[in-house]
Amino acid sequence: MLSYIAHSRPDISTALSYAATKNTSPTKQDFEELLLVVDYLWQTKEKGLILHPAQEKNAPLKLICHVDASYLAHSDAKSHTGYCLSYGNFGSFYSKSSKQKLVATSSMHAEIRALYMLVLDIIFVVHLCKDVGRPIDLPAMVFEDNQPVIDLTKTLSGKVTQSKHFLMLIEFIREQVVEGLTELQKIPTESNVADVLTKLIIGKAFTIKAMHLIGEMGITIDMNESCEELYYEQE
Repeated sequence: MLSYIAHSRPDISTALSYAATKNTSPTKQDFEELLLVVDYLWQTKEKGLILHPAQEKNAPLKLICHVDASYLAHSDAKSHTGYCLSYGNFGSFYSKSSKQKLVATSSMHAEIRALYMLVLDIIFVVHLCKDVGRPIDLPAMVFEDNQPVIDLTKTLSGKVTQSKHFLMLIEFIREQVVEGLTELQKIPTESNVADVLTKLIIGKAFTIKAMHLIGEMGITIDMNESCEELYYEQE
């Protein structure tokens, strides 16, 4: 039931993803934690996913993405991937929060795996929009809070020996950047919306990022000054 609801309430995706890791041998406490998710939905039942239209009719679509990875997030040493895609500054039409299938050897390795999965979905969305007659204005903007990852997509000098085991992922991402499919932009961790899709956070930080996901508020990003501003609204 909750997995179905998550399609229009991406703010519960992370809680469900972590809960899914307990499927094999769930405990009473695990079930009670799921009930907390149900209670959260009940307390916020007036909320829902809002997709904002373009300012001009038939204006080119601009794809904006946030990506993050939580290193060693699980007891079996595996990391967690999170990313979201939107056609504007806020309101995500697709969000993903999932445990990585392989053990990452470093935080950079985990981030590259998350970015690789995002790029695959970007390619799918770009072709889908083209087929339905609403092509996306490329490159798709990808916000990443790990500067070494961004550096790897530009040059591998001095870092090849430390990243040979996932070099194929790096080269694939670099190829998409060179061809103009994506453009990576640095963003502070506190401004990265995908952070809420990789770890369990609470309080004001959760409210800001969760409302961004469902389109009730946004993050204003000044591209020229590389300045990100978070704002918090309370009814």
